[in-house]
Amino acid sequence: MTIDGRWYYQRQTYTGILFFDKENYLIEAFEVTDGVITKPYTPICQYKPISYPQIDCSDFWNIDEDDYGCGMIPQRYMGEPYHGISYTFLNGMCKSESYTDEKGQTFNSILWYENKEDPYEFELNYANYESGSYVYTECFSLEESIDSGSFSYRKYDERDSNKRLKHIFVSNNFRIDRVTGFGAAGNEIQEKDYLKCPFSLPKYFELLENYKILKMNSNWFRIWLSDDINESLVREWILNESLAETESILVLDIEHLDTLIFFNDKINLPYLKRLELKNSQLAGKDTFDQKEMDKVDALKATHPHFEVVTN
Repeated sequence: MTIDGRWYYQRQTYTGILFFDKENYLIEAFEVTDGVITKPYTPICQYKPISYPQIDCSDFWNIDEDDYGCGMIPQRYMGEPYHGISYTFLNGMCKSESYTDEKGQTFNSILWYENKEDPYEFELNYANYESGSYVYTECFSLEESIDSGSFSYRKYDERDSNKRLKHIFVSNNFRIDRVTGFGAAGNEIQEKDYLKCPFSLPKYFELLENYKILKMNSNWFRIWLSDDINESLVREWILNESLAETESILVLDIEHLDTLIFFNDKINLPYLKRLELKNSQLAGKDTFDQKEMDKVDALKATHPHFEVVTN
């Protein structure tokens, strides 16, 4: 409601985004500060810094039609695949914002619980410019449930979508406050481009900031190795008892380790029952080469107190 030219919500001057319905499901959105409209809203989901049409698709949201969760059901509008920004609303509150591409495929999306300011899930890809041309794409992802969640940041070479320039990833069980997975590459631990995320995520950013003293989950933990997450850091985790309660560890991309023998440490890894060794997609190969197999064989030769499983 408006009083004396100011917008109010629940008897307080409103600060946030205000949506106005137009004909044919079109939407106009504005930023409001202390009850005063200040400027048009720039959608967080927009892929490029250009103006897109905006619609209310609450009655025909492609996600509602995606019974199998395949993510390939196009958003349609006026009988055609829709390219632009769309929103859904529940009880007058925005519950989702999405960007769909020329084929109507969902490319960026944000989901909110009702009456919650912070999202519980998003996938945001942004094309960035240098010298007037696209050179890289940045992606921020968040997935949360009641007890757990994960956050990741990735940067790709725009000219080669398979080339990942850097990344960082952390997942955590917040019910018991234990980390379930961690990985980083491209010096992202030091450069911290993930802080450019359009949402402030202090509980994840704190984990990333304190990566050397994390407490790992007791049931299962995933390590994504790289030049950043290397043997020195894993040894540090073992010695400072970050992995002291962990029973199963998945290690991705062992090419970044000189040896695996240090895992056979019954004093600092007393509960370890299973060590699984695999290559990730970034390794560019499904199986270990001879040098990597030699590391595995050397570990097995020490008769470790846990099962060693390879891909």
